[in-house]
Amino acid sequence: MDCVSVGFLQPAFQALSSAGVNLHRLNRKTSLGEFCLDDPGAIVPQACVCQFFEQVAAEQGREAYAFVAQWYAMQNIPGWGETITGTYDVLEAIDLAGSTQARIFSDNQILVRVEGRTAIFEDRYLAGAQRGSEWKSMFSLPLAIDGFRAACGPDWMPDRIDTEFNDPEFLEELFDLSAVEVRTGQIANCLYFDSSLLTRKMPPGESGRPGLPHVPERRRDRLQKILGSIESPVHLNITSISGMFEMSSRMLQRSLAEEGTTFSEMLEHWRFSVAVQSLQDTRMSVRELAGRLGYRHSSHFIRAFRRWTGLTPKIYREHRAP
Repeated sequence: MDCVSVGFLQPAFQALSSAGVNLHRLNRKTSLGEFCLDDPGAIVPQACVCQFFEQVAAEQGREAYAFVAQWYAMQNIPGWGETITGTYDVLEAIDLAGSTQARIFSDNQILVRVEGRTAIFEDRYLAGAQRGSEWKSMFSLPLAIDGFRAACGPDWMPDRIDTEFNDPEFLEELFDLSAVEVRTGQIANCLYFDSSLLTRKMPPGESGRPGLPHVPERRRDRLQKILGSIESPVHLNITSISGMFEMSSRMLQRSLAEEGTTFSEMLEHWRFSVAVQSLQDTRMSVRELAGRLGYRHSSHFIRAFRRWTGLTPKIYREHRAP
């Protein structure tokens, strides 16, 4: 059930759009087209993103990855980048980026370790190499270097770079590597640098962490965020949702059972929460709300809402009206 923050995809969308790529058509050719991608705080199944970038490579060639990677700067990830670079120093920025409240990939682990006078920044994907997933390490690496440059200067480069991918020419298109040792095909992206840089102050900027875009730690919370991102939720069942993750229904059910819930319970909770908030805060009609929640008929929604609250949606809204 690996997921990606939509905020991380924004630079890629900007890059491809600037190159004249029809994003709407490209999204519709993959499962990513099923989601609303305007909210940087939303999340989507990682399998759908892999399909998207496989299609990009098929239509534009793998060299498109290097073009897209040039857009991966901290300032281009709304909400997340400015918060990370708004921390006190480099060490605090790394700690925040690796925390659960800032994780933009569910399978991502960011940490730093010190060996003598050398600090090693490690950016690892715990799910390992997956079909069509090399874009993760290819785009994360220039993003990490840009984060260090916020504190260390625009031309900063580490002493050594380890990469998960096996394409040294990719890096040569992005950076001057004349003074950098590069090792490809490693188990993680790593940057090696003088440990004294960990205390280098970050530039003044945005501070505070409320609302920081991230992928939730709990699987059921991820699923509820994904349900809220689906544009036309007409088939909200375990078969369609598990298919978005390229996993079986049984595997998804087992994954939720480990957290003490079921797909039906999770879906019911999400529908109830969205229904109550929508009836209080919007003028959405009962019919529109039923469709938003994935009910084929508004009568099914009315019956469910009466079961939850003892009232019809119309009466509930009237009671809650100011």
